[in-house]
Amino acid sequence: MSGTIGLGNITSANGMFNITDASGKTTTVDLGTLMAMLQADRTADLDAQINEQMGAIKNRNELLSQMTELLASLRKLKAEGCDDGGANSAQSNVQLTLDGVTKPLKGPGESWASMLGLQSQWTDVIGSRGDKRGDDLTKWNSEWDANIALLKNHLDTMNNDSQMDMIKLQQLMEKRGTAMQEASRVMDSSHQTYASIIRNL
Repeated sequence: MSGTIGLGNITSANGMFNITDASGKTTTVDLGTLMAMLQADRTADLDAQINEQMGAIKNRNELLSQMTELLASLRKLKAEGCDDGGANSAQSNVQLTLDGVTKPLKGPGESWASMLGLQSQWTDVIGSRGDKRGDDLTKWNSEWDANIALLKNHLDTMNNDSQMDMIKLQQLMEKRGTAMQEASRVMDSSHQTYASIIRNL
């Protein structure tokens, strides 16, 4: 049988168990076989969860790599005295290439800020540092610092989430190991029972 058995599809009669699958087909098995099937079914379900979790971790790690590179790019742009290339900026053609993908840092359309869900929190940095003096320069620095802090906080949160994902994956792997051990134990027990019956015939 394949797929999840589900306890609602199992009935018992005369010491045997009837399992009805999704197509309506019924199979009759003994307790040992039933337990082994349930453990195998549980293992398959855990395998699916593990694969899904590993996929999520892979995607998150790729995004973390991009965000780390983006954070370094923000600091570089600030050090070079640039603006952020936003809609109100003089340098609206500021483009960043991360992992072979080129997008504007900030803009009205698709950008790195919008991809990360930070567009609404982004502070538009207007003009270059060379044009700023006094309070304007202080404001320019604070605008860049706000964006750098925003991205760093987002990166820190995702790093924490990544650690939780790894813990969840480890727990699923442990559950799978336990299910496999239980399936082996049930099979060994059934084999010993059958062997004892045959010896006593």
